Amino acid sequence: AGWCSEPHAQAEDVDGMGEVAAGVPGSQVRQPDGRWCDSAHVVDGMGEVVNRKLSMAWEKWEFEAAEMARQQKMLAGAVNRMLKRKMSMAWEKWQQVYQDLKFAS
Repeated sequence: AGWCSEPHAQAEDVDGMGEVAAGVPGSQVRQPDGRWCDSAHVVDGMGEVVNRKLSMAWEKWEFEAAEMARQQKMLAGAVNRMLKRKMSMAWEKWQQVYQDLKFAS
Protein backbone atom coordinates (compact mmCIF):
# COMPACT_ATOMS: atom_id res chain seq x y z
CA ALA A 1 0.00 0.00 0.00
CA GLY A 2 1.19 3.50 -0.73
CA TRP A 3 1.44 6.44 1.57
CA CYS A 4 0.99 10.18 1.47
CA SER A 5 2.39 12.65 4.00
CA GLU A 6 0.91 15.93 5.14
CA PRO A 7 1.40 19.04 2.97
CA HIS A 8 4.84 20.64 3.26
CA ALA A 9 6.17 17.75 5.38
CA GLN A 10 9.17 17.60 3.05
CA ALA A 11 11.14 20.15 1.05
CA GLU A 12 9.66 21.69 -2.08
CA ASP A 13 10.03 19.60 -5.22
CA VAL A 14 11.75 20.73 -8.40
CA ASP A 15 9.36 21.72 -11.20
CA GLY A 16 8.73 18.78 -13.52
CA MET A 17 10.49 16.21 -11.36
CA GLY A 18 7.20 14.76 -10.08
CA GLU A 19 6.41 13.28 -13.48
CA VAL A 20 9.94 11.86 -13.79
CA ALA A 21 9.91 10.40 -10.27
CA ALA A 22 6.54 8.74 -10.87
CA GLY A 23 8.24 6.32 -13.25
CA VAL A 24 10.97 5.34 -10.78
CA PRO A 25 10.09 2.54 -8.31
CA GLY A 26 10.25 3.69 -4.68
CA SER A 27 10.25 7.35 -5.67
CA GLN A 28 8.05 10.10 -4.28
CA VAL A 29 5.69 12.45 -6.09
CA ARG A 30 4.34 15.73 -4.76
CA GLN A 31 0.56 16.04 -5.11
CA PRO A 32 -1.13 19.32 -6.12
CA ASP A 33 -2.41 19.72 -2.55
CA GLY A 34 1.19 19.68 -1.22
CA ARG A 35 1.29 16.10 0.08
CA TRP A 36 4.13 13.74 -0.85
CA CYS A 37 3.20 10.22 -2.01
CA ASP A 38 5.15 7.25 -3.21
CA SER A 39 4.74 6.73 -6.96
CA ALA A 40 3.03 3.33 -6.55
CA HIS A 41 0.26 5.03 -4.53
CA VAL A 42 -0.27 7.58 -7.31
CA VAL A 43 -0.46 4.86 -9.99
CA ASP A 44 -2.89 2.79 -7.87
CA GLY A 45 -5.07 5.86 -7.42
CA MET A 46 -5.13 6.49 -11.15
CA GLY A 47 -6.14 2.87 -11.74
CA GLU A 48 -9.12 3.33 -9.45
CA VAL A 49 -10.17 6.46 -11.35
CA VAL A 50 -9.80 4.74 -14.72
CA ASN A 51 -11.66 1.63 -13.53
CA ARG A 52 -14.49 3.75 -12.09
CA LYS A 53 -14.86 5.66 -15.35
CA LEU A 54 -14.79 2.42 -17.37
CA SER A 55 -17.43 0.94 -15.09
CA MET A 56 -19.63 4.02 -15.45
CA ALA A 57 -19.25 3.94 -19.23
CA TRP A 58 -20.13 0.22 -19.35
CA GLU A 59 -23.24 0.75 -17.19
CA LYS A 60 -24.36 3.62 -19.43
CA TRP A 61 -23.83 1.46 -22.53
CA GLU A 62 -25.85 -1.39 -20.97
CA PHE A 63 -28.67 1.00 -20.07
CA GLU A 64 -28.74 2.55 -23.55
CA ALA A 65 -28.65 -0.89 -25.24
CA ALA A 66 -31.54 -2.15 -23.10
CA GLU A 67 -33.55 1.02 -23.80
CA MET A 68 -32.96 0.71 -27.55
CA ALA A 69 -34.04 -2.96 -27.47
CA ARG A 70 -37.21 -2.02 -25.56
CA GLN A 71 -38.05 0.75 -28.02
CA GLN A 72 -37.37 -1.55 -30.98
CA LYS A 73 -39.70 -4.21 -29.54
CA MET A 74 -42.47 -1.65 -28.98
CA LEU A 75 -42.06 -0.26 -32.49
CA ALA A 76 -42.13 -3.75 -34.02
CA GLY A 77 -45.38 -4.48 -32.16
CA ALA A 78 -46.97 -1.26 -33.40
CA VAL A 79 -45.87 -1.94 -36.99
CA ASN A 80 -47.26 -5.50 -36.81
CA ARG A 81 -50.58 -4.19 -35.54
CA MET A 82 -50.74 -1.75 -38.43
CA LEU A 83 -49.77 -4.37 -41.01
CA LYS A 84 -52.20 -6.92 -39.60
CA ARG A 85 -54.94 -4.44 -38.81
CA LYS A 86 -57.91 -6.78 -39.35
CA MET A 87 -56.36 -9.52 -37.21
CA SER A 88 -55.60 -7.00 -34.48
CA MET A 89 -59.18 -5.69 -34.60
CA ALA A 90 -60.55 -9.26 -34.34
CA TRP A 91 -58.25 -10.03 -31.36
CA GLU A 92 -59.30 -6.87 -29.54
CA LYS A 93 -62.99 -7.63 -30.27
CA TRP A 94 -62.54 -11.16 -28.88
CA GLN A 95 -60.91 -9.76 -25.73
CA GLN A 96 -63.80 -7.33 -25.25
CA VAL A 97 -66.46 -10.01 -25.74
CA TYR A 98 -64.62 -12.28 -23.29
CA GLN A 99 -64.47 -9.52 -20.66
CA ASP A 100 -68.16 -8.73 -21.16
CA LEU A 101 -69.16 -12.40 -20.75
CA LYS A 102 -66.84 -12.96 -17.79
CA PHE A 103 -68.19 -10.03 -15.79
CA ALA A 104 -71.82 -10.43 -16.97
CA SER A 105 -72.38 -13.53 -14.88
